[in-house]
Amino acid sequence: MFKVKSVWWLPVLSLSTILSNCKVQKKPDRAEFEFPAAMKDYVKADFQKQCVKGEVLYDLHCSGCHNVKAKRKMVVPDFTTAQVLSYDMRLANKAHQSNLDSEQVTTEELGYIISFLSYKKKIGVPAIIGEENHSK
Repeated sequence: MFKVKSVWWLPVLSLSTILSNCKVQKKPDRAEFEFPAAMKDYVKADFQKQCVKGEVLYDLHCSGCHNVKAKRKMVVPDFTTAQVLSYDMRLANKAHQSNLDSEQVTTEELGYIISFLSYKKKIGVPAIIGEENHSK
């Protein structure tokens, strides 16, 4: 009878050892957004929704090429206003012409991505766009 009572903890110990050795993949940090102070609250709420959609789309279609490593983790870099406004994602570099066509990312979805990149809180990591990013 003593052996039965003393062995009950063995499966619990085994399971906790297994779980502690497993690599748990954390969700990436979600971006924070900075909106102009003069923007009305109801407009901010609408842009917040657009930015969240844009973040998901960016993660799916853009992050593989445009995220950069900073402090040992991959982050969404800071795109300048000029980069966001002048950068046609489908035509600016050759990789986009074949990998990012209008069937994969619609014009509406592209708008969400641009909203996300425009209002994402800056983290101090510059974006690299065009051919120089793909030569690494």
